Amino acid sequence: TLNRHLSNDIRQDLYGKHANSKNILGNHDIGDVVEKIEPLSLEEIFDLWAPDLNYKEVVIKEKDLKNLFDKTGIGKAHFKSAFTDFNHIMFKVNGDLKTLKDYLLTSKLKSESSSDSKVNDAKAREWAKKWYHEVEVLLETRLSDHKACIVLINRLRYLEGSLPRKLVLDEKEFLRQLSHSLPRKELEEVLDDLEKRISGEESEQLFYYDMALFDEVQDLPPQAVVLISYLTRNRDHPHDLMFVGDHAQALNYDDFRWNRFFGDAKELGKDLREQIPEEHPEKHAHHLLHLDELHTREEEIYKLKQNHRNPKIIVESMIRATEWNPLGEKG
Repeated sequence: TLNRHLSNDIRQDLYGKHANSKNILGNHDIGDVVEKIEPLSLEEIFDLWAPDLNYKEVVIKEKDLKNLFDKTGIGKAHFKSAFTDFNHIMFKVNGDLKTLKDYLLTSKLKSESSSDSKVNDAKAREWAKKWYHEVEVLLETRLSDHKACIVLINRLRYLEGSLPRKLVLDEKEFLRQLSHSLPRKELEEVLDDLEKRISGEESEQLFYYDMALFDEVQDLPPQAVVLISYLTRNRDHPHDLMFVGDHAQALNYDDFRWNRFFGDAKELGKDLREQIPEEHPEKHAHHLLHLDELHTREEEIYKLKQNHRNPKIIVESMIRATEWNPLGEKG
């Protein structure tokens, strides 16, 4: 999940309230269900796997975009469109910023503001161009979530032997320009540390996950879908990687589309598979193949139509309790 507070809440429930649940950890009657459940936010994943990136300080957050948008003078009523553009329209699947020409073709800010009777097409286009250039300048010293995921994906590609070390090291100068707080370590040292930690040579060992449930995906960039595939590279089945979300809860977007979100993730996965060397042992049985099974049409995506959090009888009792009015009071 993107929300660190949510991952903390789950962690407290898991190892506090439900610590003794035989259905979660160490049920010796039916065998150990899992060795470890680890609730993690995207920020915590980067803290584990890419601490040199300093995710908290360097990656652009919603508040950064709000502050940036306020400076444009466009008007707060149009922020949702600008936020939608940043998260779903401005970037290529490889995390790079699109050209201004390509961005303007599908800009939500441009189309939404031009539908306002007080804003003509020329003004709407100027607003979109202004927003683009502000973001372009910000990206000179900060990272988008999209690009941060790609940086970590490239390191994981190196660990699995599908990307030469030299190509990962080509990012060194790019990372140096991001912020005065970078790099905490030279990239060569970072890659060496990763190799040692994943092989168990260091006390702070890293593990790939056998399965993952990725929550609140509507708040994340599509590149994160591919990132989690790399972190669960040893999974046995496609359903060992699950994505859960609700487009109705994408409150800051003017427009969230499942076909665009999963479509971009599948396109990135396909591009990365094509770059795997022919001699790689998993070239034709790679974990990214599972992503081809993601549905991109909303009507095909499995929907939870029943509240499984509370039994039906509890919900009905609560409804009756709120309707109970023994004194016949009005209002």
